Amino acid sequence: MKASLVIFVVALVLIVLDFIEASPFPPAKGAPPAKGAPPAKGAPPAKGAPPAKGAPPAKGAPPAKGAPPANNAKQQAPPANNAKQQDSGLTPNNPSANPCNNDGLTQTNGLQSNNSFCVPTQLGEIPASSAMTSTIITNPQFGQTIPANTPFNVTCNVLNLNTGFFDNPDNQYYKFSQQLGKNGVIDGHSHITIQNIGNINTNTAPNAKTFEFFKGLNDPANNGVLTVAVVQKDGKTPGLTAGSYRVCTMSSSFGHQPVLMPVAQRGAQDDCVRFTVK
Repeated sequence: MKASLVIFVVALVLIVLDFIEASPFPPAKGAPPAKGAPPAKGAPPAKGAPPAKGAPPAKGAPPAKGAPPANNAKQQAPPANNAKQQDSGLTPNNPSANPCNNDGLTQTNGLQSNNSFCVPTQLGEIPASSAMTSTIITNPQFGQTIPANTPFNVTCNVLNLNTGFFDNPDNQYYKFSQQLGKNGVIDGHSHITIQNIGNINTNTAPNAKTFEFFKGLNDPANNGVLTVAVVQKDGKTPGLTAGSYRVCTMSSSFGHQPVLMPVAQRGAQDDCVRFTVK
C-alpha cells in the first residue's frame, strides 16, 4: 500500500512539471528569455543583437557597412570627360531665331570688318553630294621653282561651282544665303591667295592676315578653268620676289561665305600648292 502511494505521488509530480514547462504564459516582466529560445512573435530583437540570418533589415535602418545597394537601386553613371557641352542659349531647331540677339556682338551691315561681328544670314541652299565643289591647282606645280620678278599665271580646275556669281563685297558681305543654280550646283566664285611661308618645308602655319597676292576670280571659268596673272603688291611688277610660297584657292558662294557642303566626310573643296621663287 505504501509502495503504491509513493509511485502515485512521483507520477503526479512529473505530470505537474511537464505542464509547467509547456505552459504558454510569458515569462515574468523583466525576465530574460530562456537560453536558446527564439524571441516572441512580433517582439523586436534584443538591443545590439544582429538580425536573424536572411532577415531583411528593419524599416528605415541604414544598410550594413560595405553592403552593395539594393538590386533595384538606380545606378547613376558619371558624365564622360569628353561629353560635348551644349550652349543652352542656342535654338538650332528654330530657323527664324536671330543668333545675334543676345551675343553682345555688332550685327553685320554688309561691311567687312577687322573686328568680330555676328551674321544672322541663314545657310541657304545646299547641293546634293553628287554636286559638291572640288578644286585642283594646275599651275604652279608642287615644288616648282619660278624665276623671281617674272610673269606667271595661277590656273586651277574647278568642279561643281557655277563661277561668275558674287554680290558687292563693299556693302553686301555675308548678306545673302547660299544659292544653287538650276543645275543644282552652287552659284559662286573663287579666289587665289599667295603667302610667303619662309621655308617650303616649314611646319609653322602662316598668319592669315599676311599675304603677298590676293585676287577674287569674279569672271566665269573657261571650260572649268580659272586663270589669274600674278603681280606684286604695287599692282604693276609681275611675278614675285625670291622666297618660298604657298598658293591656295578659296571657293565661295554668291555672298562670299565659304561654300557649304551636304556631308562632313568628303574631299576638300579647295587646293594648296607650295613652290619656290628664285
